Amino acid sequence: MLALAPGNALAQQSPLSGKQIRKITIEGLDKTPESEILGRLQFRIGERYNPEAVEREAAQLFAIGKFKRVLGPYESKFEDGVAIRFVVEEKPIVYKVLYLGRDQLSESDFYSSTPSLRLQEGDLFNEYLVEQDRQAIRKKYLDEGFLFVAVDHKIETSKRGAIVSFTISEGSRVQIKNIRFSGNNAFSDSELQENMTTKTKGLWLLSLFTPGYFKHSDLQMDIVNLKKFYRSHGYMDVQIEPSSIEILPEKDGLDIEISIAEGEQYLFDGYLFTGNTVFSEQVLKELTVARAGS
Repeated sequence: MLALAPGNALAQQSPLSGKQIRKITIEGLDKTPESEILGRLQFRIGERYNPEAVEREAAQLFAIGKFKRVLGPYESKFEDGVAIRFVVEEKPIVYKVLYLGRDQLSESDFYSSTPSLRLQEGDLFNEYLVEQDRQAIRKKYLDEGFLFVAVDHKIETSKRGAIVSFTISEGSRVQIKNIRFSGNNAFSDSELQENMTTKTKGLWLLSLFTPGYFKHSDLQMDIVNLKKFYRSHGYMDVQIEPSSIEILPEKDGLDIEISIAEGEQYLFDGYLFTGNTVFSEQVLKELTVARAGS
């Protein structure tokens, strides 16, 4: 919140306009030296008082990012000139950041993910960063297959600063029940699944080795690998995307459908060499791997 003194029209009517500035004070400072803030102002003691220019400084002080509120400027007669006063309320320091309810993921997982958490103990409290971190925590859980996760936050104040608590309700990690393909004529479903990291949950003892947990980053990489697989077989125009990711009604599993538009298959017609004056075409062809018709 930014509060300003009366607007420009009133400021222009000030009887103190044009007088010399004799004093500038910033009230409400606790952690920040007044000299640091005074150094940010665009006017100085000894200059002529311009109410419009001084009034604009309130917004500039707020933009520094250290204050919850900036009130003023307030003007008053002082000696043979004018005194300018701002009243500020500093943002608290982040004293602690707590992650409550976290079990399956570690704090290091949050800081190593993309986007990484930005709020740190010792930083100035920033409500925008709190919300950004809340969303980043939720995204990390979603990427790891915790599709029912909920993340809330609470802010408490103490003498030492702000305590930011993220309360996490992880929910269960969703396993993949089915992976289906549509539009694949050149290769079978099983051939395509051999090129994927994402797997369905195994049966019985196999589930220990292939639990089939959904991981969004794995699925994204699988799409890339499937495209490479197709293109290695001449399908240069192939288009592949997950067309459906559906949670089952019982909320105990996930169905994934991958849509494929294979396009035309291109065959390699051979090499054409130009400018080869040292070695013959036959010698150069013997150095290549791909063969015509492949």
